[in-house]
Amino acid sequence: MPLGKLRLDGSVGFSDPPTGADALLATLVFDVLAVCDPVTPAITFEAGGTFPSELSLDGDPIATTLTDPGAYTLDDTPPAFDAFADITQAADASAVDGCAGAIVTWTDPTATDTCDGSPVIVCSPPSGSFFATGGPHTVTCTATDACGNQSMTTFDVTVTATNTFDVEIELASVFTPVTRCIRFMADDCTSVDVSLSFTDHDTNPATPVRAIQTIEMPCGEYTLLCAKDQQHTKWNTVGLSISGAGYVGTSIFSLTGGDTDDDGDVDINDVTLLLFQFGNTAAAGGCPWDGTTRDADFSNNGAVGSEDYTFLLASWLTTSTCACTLPSTTDNRFLPNRKRVETPIEMAVDFHPDGWIDAKDVEVFEKRNGLPHLLSKEMCR
Repeated sequence: MPLGKLRLDGSVGFSDPPTGADALLATLVFDVLAVCDPVTPAITFEAGGTFPSELSLDGDPIATTLTDPGAYTLDDTPPAFDAFADITQAADASAVDGCAGAIVTWTDPTATDTCDGSPVIVCSPPSGSFFATGGPHTVTCTATDACGNQSMTTFDVTVTATNTFDVEIELASVFTPVTRCIRFMADDCTSVDVSLSFTDHDTNPATPVRAIQTIEMPCGEYTLLCAKDQQHTKWNTVGLSISGAGYVGTSIFSLTGGDTDDDGDVDINDVTLLLFQFGNTAAAGGCPWDGTTRDADFSNNGAVGSEDYTFLLASWLTTSTCACTLPSTTDNRFLPNRKRVETPIEMAVDFHPDGWIDAKDVEVFEKRNGLPHLLSKEMCR
């Protein structure tokens, strides 16, 4: 940038009576037409001492000086946006049929600038706008610095055809932290399988482990939600209400163990499996449950033992259903007290060999394993 000199001519009025205070004579205003140097140059005004002036006070000349205002930086570099991720959000349960769309909010992207520490960011559509289910919907944001330089960025908003459900669920009489696969089923038969981590949620050692989770299911209008560990527990059902943009359970799910064949009840079929697996390690069933791997580790401590016998005793001949229970096994028969021996498993636990699995076999099992004769007595009633 070429160097040069500048002479200013100006005038100023004086007060009456006159004063010798400093006064502004002129202000230089200029436009930057181009910046040729790749490094942003700086213009400095050098105070060159006094310069000729026709100003006088009472006939005496007034010395006039140029005050240096500091450096001016020439800026034609637009702001640079920081990284910003796309947004995916579930549909708002309170919208039409729970599937219309969602109000989506975000913190606007940020940008850095060589001259302006706080460029103005404007997004269109703005945060808090309604987006229909589907997408992606493009949001365009513009950053403007103090010199008028601008840059733009875009991100996508997608609203999935799902709703959120805030659930709180406990495994009744289970006190060891564990991860279990839980099937959730709504009142229109929509279902989803979720792996949940159950942990101690307070300092009371007698409080069952609990999981607090937000799950997603296909969007719709729901009033009830069922839950079940298909390998171990009976069904439990809670009501639903809408809170904010999603559903929330109106009470805590409590899942009671004892059901090994996913038919919702506890009967001789479940007792037979306990007798067969007693003393063995737990059998994994996957998530979603594979539909065939049965397991009698109701306590979820890794092995089938006396505590699991206690579960069966507490749940003996109890049933459970879901508002939309679909048959999930080939054997949905409720068999209260006895069953004819037909399978290799049943042959293995026919301890009182008479061709039937019944209270007599349970009594032999109890005696062999030092258990009280409680379940066998219940089965004789």
